[in-house]
Amino acid sequence: MINTLALFLSAEDRAKSCHARKQHRYLPDLFLQGIYTPSIGKQGHSGTGMDGEKGQGSRRLDKNGRLYHILSSPFPTTIVDTVRCKVEQTERLPKYSTLRSDYQKEHTKCVVDRTISQVSAWNASGQSRHLHHGSIPPPNFQKNSGSDGGGFWGGKRENSWTNVEWKGQKVVKEVQGAAPMVENLVRCVVGLPIEMREGYVRQWRRGLVKRALTLVKYVKNEG
Repeated sequence: MINTLALFLSAEDRAKSCHARKQHRYLPDLFLQGIYTPSIGKQGHSGTGMDGEKGQGSRRLDKNGRLYHILSSPFPTTIVDTVRCKVEQTERLPKYSTLRSDYQKEHTKCVVDRTISQVSAWNASGQSRHLHHGSIPPPNFQKNSGSDGGGFWGGKRENSWTNVEWKGQKVVKEVQGAAPMVENLVRCVVGLPIEMREGYVRQWRRGLVKRALTLVKYVKNEG
């Protein structure tokens, strides 16, 4: 799966990608990455499925952790779930940039407010004699549960990404269908001998990039 998707990346972007490893955690700066995660009731599957988890508190914490991680990426994210055979993705640019910026501003404000509240409670509990002016409170007061130090998943998680929301807006949406251009590419590739498929995909990508550049130049000239 990773090798196939890597055919659509430039050499520079492929250098910022990695295969699935059991100890690998989600890195928002990578262009392409594989992550092993358990599916519902099963272990050892690859993809992005997540196990169910009891308790509304832990369920809410899980959603906050995934929301934090997925909006940490500077680029829109597409999730290819090989467990559920679904493709899900965030908004495209520029909507994604606006959503990410708004979320980060509010997230930072929440962290600052929570830290101030915790320091105040720490002082009120009789620990103020250990807190000197300008000092930093204990590490446990700085830990942000929303950032999920355990990584992107870890432990038992819900199996759907489309329930991750922020201010009533779905951050990740299921892709309902493929673009006609992509469907045509798949049909052509399947009909070719295996040894010719990689070259065909690379050539198709180069043609797509040229058409995109032509469109950009046309828009600039018209503007």
